[in-house]
Amino acid sequence: MTEAAYAVVRSVEQALDLAQSHPGDYHYSAGGTDLQVRIKQELTRARVIIDLSEVPELRGIHSGPAGLVAGSMTTLRELGSSPEVRDWCPMIAEAAASVATPVVRMTATLGGNLLVANRCSYYNQSAEWRLSAGYCLRDDGDTCLVTGGHDRCFSRHVSDLAPALIALGARVVIHDLRSTREMPLEDLYVPDGLRSHAGLGDSAILLSVRIGRRPGRWWYRKLRRRESIDYSSLTVAGARDAVGGLRVSLGGVSMSPVLLFTEGGAGNLEDLKRQARRACKTVDNDLMSLSYRREMIDVFLGELWHSLDGASE
Repeated sequence: MTEAAYAVVRSVEQALDLAQSHPGDYHYSAGGTDLQVRIKQELTRARVIIDLSEVPELRGIHSGPAGLVAGSMTTLRELGSSPEVRDWCPMIAEAAASVATPVVRMTATLGGNLLVANRCSYYNQSAEWRLSAGYCLRDDGDTCLVTGGHDRCFSRHVSDLAPALIALGARVVIHDLRSTREMPLEDLYVPDGLRSHAGLGDSAILLSVRIGRRPGRWWYRKLRRRESIDYSSLTVAGARDAVGGLRVSLGGVSMSPVLLFTEGGAGNLEDLKRQARRACKTVDNDLMSLSYRREMIDVFLGELWHSLDGASE
């Protein structure tokens, strides 16, 4: 296992300076619940871990004229139990409360969950397993083992909160050494398993997440083998606005979150399903079978559509 220096910083500027002094050889640590497992499995070789847990400006939840704002280091337990979050949109609290176990949620954070590393059943294994099976494109190999030779990584985006927040039209505030900028959460991700968070930019830090408006109605559901611990095999979240427009986001079935739209009063369930089939790059890299996960995309979309009083099919 790679030995790494561990640095606890107390400001965003200190974290950025340290990252700049170790280009390509560091990891930011939020709650560390996923990173520590990756270190143990030798899935990262970074020599510097930059702990953000003592940066006060990254914590807190508040609401006002600009909407609901949550700092990136807010824990999932805080999100799930916050009266402001539950009042603004219970879907956020439900998504946060669905992650892992109560003990993990005490430490895991909003920012850490949004930036959780993509997963693949051929990659998220011990060093010994990967050596015996042969290294994949994301490791030290030159091809994707899932697809039998493809030169593109199809590892799955598995954030529990990203689909819910994207469906709600959330925006993120990002800070680097040059500027502070705000952008739609979905722009943080690209459909590439090797660089799924490319929209974040080099050494940048996710400061906060903002939701500008309350949804008219919402729906959220996850598919996984157990009701706790397991990563999602499929997450579907949707929200209707005041004029009937529908935003739906899917996670766990592609390299990045998938966003689907229907305009107010337009579209139907079959249109939504066709959008999902075109956008999702689902491959056989999960404990659940590929055919079942594809089937459940249609099932979940149907339940979402009827729950949110969609137009007739």
